[in-house]
Amino acid sequence: MAAGDVQTRIVGGSPAPPPSSPGGWPYQAAILHASDPDPSSAQFCGGTLIQPSWVMTAAHCVDGGTSAASIDVAIGINDLRNITAADRIGVSAIDIYPGWNATTKQDDYALLLLQRSSSSAAADVIAPSQATSTAAGQPGEIAGWGAVSSGGPAPYVLLDADVPFVSNTDCAAAYPPQTPPSAYFDPTSMICAGYLAGGVDTCQGDSGGPLMASVSGHRVLAGATSWGIGCADPGRPGVYARLLAVRDWISTTTDTRLLEVARSGTGSGNVTSSSPGISCGSDCTQDYADGTAVTLTAAAASGSQFTGWSGAGCSGTGTCAVTMSQVRNVTASFALVPAPAPEPAP
Repeated sequence: MAAGDVQTRIVGGSPAPPPSSPGGWPYQAAILHASDPDPSSAQFCGGTLIQPSWVMTAAHCVDGGTSAASIDVAIGINDLRNITAADRIGVSAIDIYPGWNATTKQDDYALLLLQRSSSSAAADVIAPSQATSTAAGQPGEIAGWGAVSSGGPAPYVLLDADVPFVSNTDCAAAYPPQTPPSAYFDPTSMICAGYLAGGVDTCQGDSGGPLMASVSGHRVLAGATSWGIGCADPGRPGVYARLLAVRDWISTTTDTRLLEVARSGTGSGNVTSSSPGISCGSDCTQDYADGTAVTLTAAAASGSQFTGWSGAGCSGTGTCAVTMSQVRNVTASFALVPAPAPEPAP
């Protein structure tokens, strides 16, 4: 694999829905050169808002001595031409994952601390209990303003596309280790998505942007666009930084703690939280600032009853109160209510 062939690379996509519409990308970030007032030419990478003041991107977008002052971020705007000076948020700090290796492309993670909070909706980062959503063949989604062909022009409008996740075996076959050392597929820090036949992929300018997985119809951020050979070439799926591998680093860096709520039993119901964030009829997760007190409330659906909490020191059928000083896991159990026996005929 020649170094010049490795591309930090949406080919085969279509214009994304507006950020506030179903299927939109309110957390999509455009990373811009602060010195360039024209956002159309200033955009050089993508990212994903994961907390009001934090954006996840790729280390290779911001390494090599890049200063925080040289970067602006704009969030939740589909058309680069519509980004105004007021939309541009400065960056206070860049945190590159300590294991980042520019030669092998391992651990391609970076977090950007914004100078002010964004009002856009943040994406949920994949949780350990959601790992099966990235199994081979499961649906994924990508988005970005990158080139529409390898070395080709880039659009002004955000494009998105559906791509399936690819097995570690297939990705390792596509990108084996090389001598001398260069980029190769490392399943501990990378994940692949795309079609082995080619045709749909991220491309130059999409780097750092989101790879989303689907959990019960809800998007979770599973990867950050990292590298590949060509764009949408047959046998060359896109390679993404695997975010599940650095869930603890993300939580520590952003000073947040993960609350996972699971549901069990034969019945059904909804779990909500105060402080806000959790509202789900199945398994769900939410990051909270360290020390946040969260109260969970369970409500059974018709024909079911709530039978109790387990985990995180919670029990009984009242509310479940937890303090987010660490990762917390809670299960809400529901059971079907037996139908009453028919009355005997007179």
